[in-house]
Amino acid sequence: MATVLIEEDEMFMSHDVVSLFTNTPIPETLDIIKQRLLNDSDLKNRTNLQVDDIMELLSFIATTTYFMFRGTIYQQKFGTAMGSPVSPVLANLYMEWLEQQAIATAPITCKPKLWKRYVDDIMEIVRKGV
Repeated sequence: MATVLIEEDEMFMSHDVVSLFTNTPIPETLDIIKQRLLNDSDLKNRTNLQVDDIMELLSFIATTTYFMFRGTIYQQKFGTAMGSPVSPVLANLYMEWLEQQAIATAPITCKPKLWKRYVDDIMEIVRKGV
């Protein structure tokens, strides 16, 4: 970052994804993960599990979240669970897919000169007035 210069016609912006974990769409995220696993030619060298087995386990983990609030048990209906060890992985894979789609389909005048993301914090350099 020390070598990155912001030109006169550019501006530095930062963004924060609001409530990333609880706003991560589970069905879409599971589809993204399944496609990545199906396209992973080296997967069989790292596990004996089939893609369908992995997806069944991951789906169970991601869709069976319960919590207690003021003595009442609730099922989480959307997003990933806060505190679950799998939530950062799911959220990161979804964000990676989303940013790739956004940058790839952005008009050339809107493409950022720099795009950096750490979990839910994003910084970018773009042209002014675009």
